[in-house]
Amino acid sequence: MVSFDSPCSQVSEKILPVTNSEEINDKLVHLESIIAHLQYEIEQLNGVVIAQNQRIDQLSSAQEKFEHQLETLSDEMEQRNPEDERPPHY
Repeated sequence: MVSFDSPCSQVSEKILPVTNSEEINDKLVHLESIIAHLQYEIEQLNGVVIAQNQRIDQLSSAQEKFEHQLETLSDEMEQRNPEDERPPHY
């Protein structure tokens, strides 16, 4: 899952004037690792969103099915006349 200890929190600490090419390279490597980490987290979150959307679709479909069944049962109950039914002891 996604952690809250992101390397992005380290970016502001590392933004200082650069004096040589080695420092530039180190900063670029650091930024590239942060970007890679963020891309991974975005992919993970995207997977979670897709799974949740599929689950919502399943639940919506089930809800529609149950609503239809409830309407059918309600209609049947309204059409029944208790006076026409025989008691269970006959």
